[in-house]
Amino acid sequence: MNLEHWKEAVGLVIALAGSGYSAYSWHDTTYHRISSAEEQYEELHTYIMQVDLRGSQKIRSDAILQIKARMYQMEDRYGRNFEAWPQDAKQEYRNLSTLLEEQQRALSRIEERLQSYEQEEPRMRGGH
Repeated sequence: MNLEHWKEAVGLVIALAGSGYSAYSWHDTTYHRISSAEEQYEELHTYIMQVDLRGSQKIRSDAILQIKARMYQMEDRYGRNFEAWPQDAKQEYRNLSTLLEEQQRALSRIEERLQSYEQEEPRMRGGH
């Protein structure tokens, strides 16, 4: 082999190495961006769900406060002796009591879901 063949062989090896590195870089950049976008989507989705749940939590909490306020007004107006209350007031109080329990159960479910999202969040960000 003469010197010209060696130069061609070395040039070919360098060209192949450069092409391989270029292909690797393109692949890594392209697919890394996709996984990064997927991670960002998941983080955004989790954040949106937390905001939504916090809004629902606030709405339920306000509803509970309003129901309790109405119940306290009725207790103040008619007294603590429930048996002496007018029949329609008794029925309204029972309805409010049932509604209060429903709202409290719903709030509890929302808080459980919110807590699960908050526990999930550190794992999504690499434990930070």
